[in-house]
Amino acid sequence: MDPAVEDRLPEARTLEAAGLRIAVTHHQRGGPTGLSLFGLERGADLVVSGHTHQPSVTQTEDAVLLNPGSHADPRGNPAAHAELSPMDGGVRGEIRTREGSVLRSFRVEGR
Repeated sequence: MDPAVEDRLPEARTLEAAGLRIAVTHHQRGGPTGLSLFGLERGADLVVSGHTHQPSVTQTEDAVLLNPGSHADPRGNPAAHAELSPMDGGVRGEIRTREGSVLRSFRVEGR
């Protein structure tokens, strides 16, 4: 949401990595349902979003929804980020605090 660069970036992007289709956006209206539909429209295994600054991982029927939180501006949430490591057929992930403590571990496997 940096005004100096936001006009040059797409609102959403879909990419392939580690055998997964990943949909990325800052904000999608409709909360988890809106994010699920956003991912479904793109055939995504993993949907990464921000906006709320609240770190979370939610497994839906269609995809894993990941909000890594905010490292720099947590707004009352733990200062956090996500780390993803490739594994056969997907990724292993962790949401970590600024200090390195693991808040949540998860896996995302491709279809």
